[in-house]
Amino acid sequence: MKNIAPPQSTSHRTRILESLETCLDAKSFRDITLTDIAAAAHISRRTFYEHFANKDECLLALSEETSAHIMKAILTSFSGADSWEDKVEKISHAYLQEIQKKTVLMRALYIELGALGLEGQELRRKIADIFADFLCNQVKTHILKGDSLREISHDVGVILVSGINQLILNRLLDDNKARLTDLTSTAVQIIHSVSKI
Repeated sequence: MKNIAPPQSTSHRTRILESLETCLDAKSFRDITLTDIAAAAHISRRTFYEHFANKDECLLALSEETSAHIMKAILTSFSGADSWEDKVEKISHAYLQEIQKKTVLMRALYIELGALGLEGQELRRKIADIFADFLCNQVKTHILKGDSLREISHDVGVILVSGINQLILNRLLDDNKARLTDLTSTAVQIIHSVSKI
């Protein structure tokens, strides 16, 4: 397992999340102990408990932070002047590229989050809702600009996001080092099949 000293300027919470990510490079989530996480973060178990009740809560937080990071990358991938076609291409590529940068982590998050019971399912739903709302709002923005598009409901947005995520998971299950960006054209086709009139 990697044992890299974290920068002193980062908060304990950030260091804990980064250490869990480091641990997931070497072990499955079920095999990771609080001692592993604390050691990788260079903190005591007591400090861990000041931020998280248990490792499940830590994984939930890591999932949420990772999703926020991906959304930030998406938001910086396009401009307001882009056509709908260009925007869909850029958004899809940015999404897949960010996941491809951390395939081991993303594979763990996709699989382990579902094993955390109701809390894991609720977070998975929350994340899907955020990305679905983003997609729906982008369509509305272009309709207001005069583009000939079909408005996407929230439920349809969730189906699109979930379907693309299932394709990603399939690739991750087949090969951790899969070139996920190869799915860009498929994601674009799926979105256009619903949004274009």
